[in-house]
Amino acid sequence: MSAHQRRQDLTDEQSVVLNKAAFVVISARQEGAAMLRESSVDLPDGWFSSPCAECACSDYAGDGGACTNNVVGPEGGSSGPCGHASSDHLGS
Repeated sequence: MSAHQRRQDLTDEQSVVLNKAAFVVISARQEGAAMLRESSVDLPDGWFSSPCAECACSDYAGDGGACTNNVVGPEGGSSGPCGHASSDHLGS
């Protein structure tokens, strides 16, 4: 994918590969954070998180598909699951 290619211009196959790759990166972040926590390393909040670029979801949760993390609304109540793709949790 070139630096100028937009997500909406990807083929279906490219979109699938992008989301699989994103899930691998997110999984590695989560594994790294778990290793550090097990070693009693005090991590800053959100240091290894993967927040969503499309909504207020603070971190990806799921198995490679749509994010299942519940999003907390502005008044503290849950507004339901994020539902965005893993690639929406990698930032720009």
